[in-house]
Amino acid sequence: TASPENVQLLHSCLRSVVEHGASDLHLRPGEPPFMRKSGRLQPIEGFETLTSEMVMEMIVELTDHVQSRRAEFEQRRR
Repeated sequence: TASPENVQLLHSCLRSVVEHGASDLHLRPGEPPFMRKSGRLQPIEGFETLTSEMVMEMIVELTDHVQSRRAEFEQRRR
């Protein structure tokens, strides 16, 4: 399970991507988060360098969310 701090960090990154009209969020340990805007990768200002633990927890959060949404969808189809 992701720590509340890393869940908040993920939400902040995603919010920045949307606010800037970017298309993608890129997370890699040892770098700050990047976004793809107009086909070019650029760091998201104001964010620290990510650790491996931070990135893993953000991925777990996204994966858990997708799995729970999929389960909801499957139950509605029945």
